[in-house]
Amino acid sequence: MVDFATTTMPTNDGSDVFSTVGRRKARKLFEAIGWLFILLLIFAGLSSLFSRVGFMVDAFSQEIKNPEEIFNAFDIRYVQHFLVV
Repeated sequence: MVDFATTTMPTNDGSDVFSTVGRRKARKLFEAIGWLFILLLIFAGLSSLFSRVGFMVDAFSQEIKNPEEIFNAFDIRYVQHFLVV
């Protein structure tokens, strides 16, 4: 069993301080880069969403007489179940 009353805490001699000026600047830089990356991911997701919605609106606004002739077996389900899409 360890007796915590007799142990002493190590003193801070300044060699292991992580809040130096250089580290604070590096942290701010990495934080800014991280937020820019997050904003880039949000922009990519929203732009792909809006482009896909635009494509679907254009595709479904045209009347197709026989969808089985135009679409393959995989894509025909988007025409048959357009409300789910």
